[in-house]
Order: sequence, then structure tokens, then C-alpha cells
Amino acid sequence: MAVLDAPLQVRLGPAWKTVKVAARLRQVATFLAAWFLLSDAVATVSGTAILFAKTELHMATELIALTSITATVSGIVGAFTWPIVSRKLGLQPRQTIIACIVLFEMIPLYGLLEYIPAIRRLGVIGLQQTWEIFPLAIVHGVVSGGLSSYCRSFYAVLIPPRHEAAFYALYAFTDKGSSVIGPAIVGRTVDATG
Repeated sequence: MAVLDAPLQVRLGPAWKTVKVAARLRQVATFLAAWFLLSDAVATVSGTAILFAKTELHMATELIALTSITATVSGIVGAFTWPIVSRKLGLQPRQTIIACIVLFEMIPLYGLLEYIPAIRRLGVIGLQQTWEIFPLAIVHGVVSGGLSSYCRSFYAVLIPPRHEAAFYALYAFTDKGSSVIGPAIVGRTVDATG
């Protein structure tokens, strides 16, 4: 048993040390907490969109796959387009991140429009038609591509010199590690309420 525990201790040692150092650096800790929540929000919107497309819009699997491809290609476009937009508008990186977050908020707000009775009677707007998910997939991709690239570069400035690998591992953990909370809450809510 001691043989199995030793390598685990060695692997957790540097990771725990990085967490302790990051916790003492106020800006790094604040950024990682914010990134944890933000990346969870992006994952939640993605996961919920697929669930919504399948259950509410009754989209075929092929159309859902096309939606995913649309968002991915748009993400690549967004990663290359945001620097141009930022430069033309004279935005600092933090302002670009805020702009991406504001635009990203339009996705769930657009979906909530269906709950307004006058809009529901129209039969369009608020994700009532299948085609409406494609423009939202483009917005999602463009915004998340920009958000991902700008947050990563913003974080680079906060990292202590010569600790890049360890701190980017922590960044990756907060990015991927958070991707279950929001979707789990949505899944639980859907299971409970139908």
C-alpha cells in the first residue's frame, strides 16, 4: 500500500503548492474564481442548448451536430476576429472580456423571450423555431472564441515568472473542472420539473 501512496503524494505535492501560492496572490485567486464561474456558464449554455434542441425543438441528431460544428467554426473565427475588433475600437483586454460576457448574456436572454406571452403568440423569437438556434450558435462561438483567447492572455500577465506551467495547469483545472456544476444543476432541474 505504501508503494501506491508515494507516487500520488509526489504528484499532489507540487499541485497543492501551486494552489497555496495562487491563494496568496489576490489577483490570481480572484481571476481563477471568476474564470471558474465563467467557464461553467459557457459549458452550461452549451449543454443546455443541446438538451433544449433535442427535447423542445425536436431537432434531429444531424441538425444538432451541425449546430455544434457551426459554434466550433464560429469560435475559430471569433478567436481571430476579436483582436481586430478590439484594436479598431481601442479596447483594452479587460474591456474586450467584458464585451464578450455582455454579448454572451444575449444568448440566455434571447431564449427567455419565449416566456413573454405576446412573443410566444408570434411563434417565432425566443427559440421557438429550429432555425433560431443557428444564429445563437454563431454568437456563442464568436464570443466564446474571443473570451477564451483573451482570458488566457489576461491570465498570463498575472502568473509569477518561472511558474507558467504550474499556473496554466491550475487554469486548465478551473476551466475543465467547473464544467459540471451548471449542467448538473440544469439536469437536476429538468429531471425534477420535466
